[in-house]
Amino acid sequence: MGRCLQTGVVALGTASGIVDDAAGQDLTGLRQMLGAPARRVTRPLAALARFLTEIGAGDEVAVLIDGGRDLLVGIVDGPYEFGPAGGASLTHRRRVRWDRVVPRSAVTPMSALQDVRPLFDVRLAPKQPFDDPVVVDNAVTVDNAVTVGSTAD
Repeated sequence: MGRCLQTGVVALGTASGIVDDAAGQDLTGLRQMLGAPARRVTRPLAALARFLTEIGAGDEVAVLIDGGRDLLVGIVDGPYEFGPAGGASLTHRRRVRWDRVVPRSAVTPMSALQDVRPLFDVRLAPKQPFDDPVVVDNAVTVDNAVTVGSTAD
């Protein structure tokens, strides 16, 4: 089920250009870390900013697994961490208690998983037992749904 499950994390890599610890940064701070505040904000940089400022302990998150057929779902269980645990694709991460797998078909509308942003929101079909808004990796924030990402293998 991939490195996210094996290491118990949801994570973003360094596609944002941020290769150092980004704890406490927002989008403005991340742009300053890049040394080019006037530079256009890329999707990976915006995703990292959301990962740092919008996802926290208790949020529900998910990553695509099994070639995108299913979502591994869990609860964020800690603060932002930085480091090479599990390789470069798991550099910016949060600890997660993975607790279930749901089929891709549980996402409504199905087209929501076609989002090109590395972090985005989705909703699960009403029959899924979720109470609160959620966030994911390739990541996603969800309303009665899951945060979804594509870092898992």
